[in-house]
Amino acid sequence: MSGKRRGLGLPREHGAWVMLFSSLLLGVLAAWPVRASVAALLLILLAGAFVAQEGLRRLPARPPENPAVTWGAAAAALLSGCALWRRPGGEGLLVLAAAAGGVMLLQMLAPPRWRMGPWVQLAGVAGLTLGAPAAVVAARGVLGRPAWWLWAACVLFFAGAVANVHLVIGAPRATPAELARAGRRHLATLAANLALVVVLVQQGRGGHPALLAAAYGPVVVRALAGRRWAVSQPPLKRVGWWETAWALWFVAWTAGWART
Repeated sequence: MSGKRRGLGLPREHGAWVMLFSSLLLGVLAAWPVRASVAALLLILLAGAFVAQEGLRRLPARPPENPAVTWGAAAAALLSGCALWRRPGGEGLLVLAAAAGGVMLLQMLAPPRWRMGPWVQLAGVAGLTLGAPAAVVAARGVLGRPAWWLWAACVLFFAGAVANVHLVIGAPRATPAELARAGRRHLATLAANLALVVVLVQQGRGGHPALLAAAYGPVVVRALAGRRWAVSQPPLKRVGWWETAWALWFVAWTAGWART
């Protein structure tokens, strides 16, 4: 009998769980009213798929840490996905499922030196935030522009969170060149978020622009805080709590903007 204790096989990235649940919550609030059964099926689908991909994405090099949890999560995701597919908007959910599958394949097939690179990580953020458009599709029965714009907002917002955390974590041991690259990536996500706000306001998407401006306030605060934290690093747990608080602020104001 092996002395090594088997873990649950659950993803340990707390930030990824925040992205997953925050995006789903945003989609549900933006498309409200959403039936409780539909919201529960979406939660099972997204959480199950996330847990399953954590166990499967390193195959064949490494087997799942806990096969029972991995395959059980995959089965739960498949069953809930089939139940949602039979509802109006099932075709749109298949499109989003295909996008999620593409992200998983990219993470599995990418060379190890690329997996921590910015583009593969951006693809991971895009996959984790598919809950927002999925909730809109499940509630309204159509995969239209509002769902895609909501997804774009989530992707850029949480890409900024990833860039900020990497800037803070990497600063103490980074070379000047590496720190400069991380800083440019950090500023690029800020610029992309602000550009999206301008585009959405100009196109008249959603409600009053002031609500959207309030939603993106944390983007500016994060940029200022991240620069300071890169010089004087706080405990990583504190950074995580701040990122969670900013995510909830973003969800609340963006949902209000999307609903009005």
